Amino acid sequence: MTIIYISGIDGCGKTTQAQRLASRLNSSGKTAEYQWLRWEPSILPVIRKIKGLLSGKKRTATYDAGHRVADENSIHTTWKRLKRRLLSSKLFQTMWLFYATRDYYIAYRKACSTWKSDYIILDRYLYDFVVDQALNLGREPGVFQQEMENTVLRHAQKPDFTVIIDIPAEVGYARKRDGTALEYLKEREAAYNNFSAADNVLH
Repeated sequence: MTIIYISGIDGCGKTTQAQRLASRLNSSGKTAEYQWLRWEPSILPVIRKIKGLLSGKKRTATYDAGHRVADENSIHTTWKRLKRRLLSSKLFQTMWLFYATRDYYIAYRKACSTWKSDYIILDRYLYDFVVDQALNLGREPGVFQQEMENTVLRHAQKPDFTVIIDIPAEVGYARKRDGTALEYLKEREAAYNNFSAADNVLH
């Protein structure tokens, strides 16, 4: 079994390319399956309610573009400050990472138990988890990635090939238009561009 992991910021086209690759492999006589494997916390409903309270008014299709960018960035900044305040406590950090790594590992184990094909094409995977948590904690993703090797996630199967699709945050934002803040994408653009620790990572 070969695991190919495709990642990058929102709007970079990773889902389209991952699905096309799986289709191409299947049509060539191989067996391949596509799977979206970003971590969705088991407490996601609570997180969505909090974000909903922060966002306040709902936007319409005619919502002014300039106001939309500013509003989304403002909500992102408020949410980031709230997370940083909670995670400023070492005890809370420890508790959060204990929960987060195990919650994601459980989701991974459930997913990989169904893998039967020659090729597994993953849309988001371990490094996406690392980026999300490193930014939550205000840490450098490359250093934080090494720390994750001391958690239960070290047992997750490493990808054979990793593809990072690099595009400017502004391009991803223009493509996505789903309420994701431009500042959020800029933070992740920098994190993905620095992901080159392994020989099997292709940008």
